[in-house]
Amino acid sequence: MKSALVLLLMSLVTTTVWAAEGPARLIRVHTKDHEAITNIALTGADIVAKGKDWLDVVENVRDRSLSKLLSGLRTTVRLENVHAPYEAYRHKEDLGIYHTMDEIVAEVEAIASQHANIVHLEVIGQTYQGRDIRALKVSDNPQQNEDEPAVLLIGSVHSREWIANEVVLATLNHLVNNYGQDEEVTRLVNEREIWLVPVANIDGAHYSQTEFKMWRKSRRDNGDGTFGVDCNRNWGYNWGGPGSSSETVSDTFHGPEPFSEPCIAALRDLVLREK
Repeated sequence: MKSALVLLLMSLVTTTVWAAEGPARLIRVHTKDHEAITNIALTGADIVAKGKDWLDVVENVRDRSLSKLLSGLRTTVRLENVHAPYEAYRHKEDLGIYHTMDEIVAEVEAIASQHANIVHLEVIGQTYQGRDIRALKVSDNPQQNEDEPAVLLIGSVHSREWIANEVVLATLNHLVNNYGQDEEVTRLVNEREIWLVPVANIDGAHYSQTEFKMWRKSRRDNGDGTFGVDCNRNWGYNWGGPGSSSETVSDTFHGPEPFSEPCIAALRDLVLREK
């Protein structure tokens, strides 16, 4: 039995935070009450900054759980519409240093073809909207199920975190470009099964890049006029616990059940298969 698969979730913190699509504003909450601050944090709300007796939080005005907490506190509005500064990102074909979804697909397919001796590319599932979820195995025997420790790197569980995709792609390129040249890289590839999923939440990432820059969730139709599940709240472990929401409009909506999101179910199945 190989070593347990290590999950390195590349859900990296972005420098700017956002609320779910819909009315959202930046609120300063004037309080030093530790319990009140903790309760706000437990809603999963985006806290932008914190001072000695205040914190700035993005309020999605349709999220009743957060609005109820804020109603009992003194607040001031710092920015009425937090969406406005990001409108310039809509429908851009060139994202500069960031890869579009099409560019990522083209790059990983090219790498798999050019480095077939150490890279195996497979589709491990499809998203809610029918997009392929691609995973790459980097190893000296990529087509075989080896009795070696394994590691999994994942990009874009939260779709707005474009930098996570770049981290996985950069790692992939570093491995294939230095195998046989760098002693440490060669050792890792020979003695490990390294799995990389450049983009897990592809539907959300595509929507983030083409329509709504800081979209966080999947693109599931929740059937009530809202869309999306927070994929990083959709795992089975402690599903529905603190930090997630049962409100479909919330950025931290945990979904109708654990592993309801196809990308999370596909990652689960990959881990169980390779453990």
